[in-house]
Amino acid sequence: WHRTGTPMPSRETIDGIPIHRFQATALPRSLGILLLTLKFQLWVFWNLLRVRPNLIQAFELEGAIPSRLAGLLLRARMIYDMRDPIALCYKFPPVIRWLVYAVDWTVVGLSSALVIPTEWMLGYLGRWGSRKRVAVIHNTCHDVPAAEGDHLRGSEPGSADRGVVRIVFCRYLVHNRGAQMLIETCRQ
Repeated sequence: WHRTGTPMPSRETIDGIPIHRFQATALPRSLGILLLTLKFQLWVFWNLLRVRPNLIQAFELEGAIPSRLAGLLLRARMIYDMRDPIALCYKFPPVIRWLVYAVDWTVVGLSSALVIPTEWMLGYLGRWGSRKRVAVIHNTCHDVPAAEGDHLRGSEPGSADRGVVRIVFCRYLVHNRGAQMLIETCRQ
């Protein structure tokens, strides 16, 4: 979801990797952002059904919910990448925060694996996180400095009859958010 309003194409190909962007902006904490979030979730769900991936890497709650629903229909695995947990990033009133935590933990419970930005988030994952594969990959943004040698290594088995793994990445795709690592993984 490209929210900044800076001019970028909605579709492009970088090094043979097709990139589709949902481009929309609205005022924070407005009804417009809520409606755009629902529109974004429908867009993600529809595009996942169209692409039919084997593996989905979803960032944050707004992309993880439609990703998991589509993943259940497609029998795809989902990696929930919790770089910026929504319940911790926004100052929700206590009742709303409790509901956001509950939804977040439900998505954690339905995920195949988890990526978190720091070790202290292991406590946030609760009992659901202790049963999943968890990788700690430090944010490459200024808020959490990257630790030397932190990389997610490994691969997911593809479709056995075709030898293909389709990866859908739902989040920022820029140089300081791991774009080159993802593109290089896809290229390999």
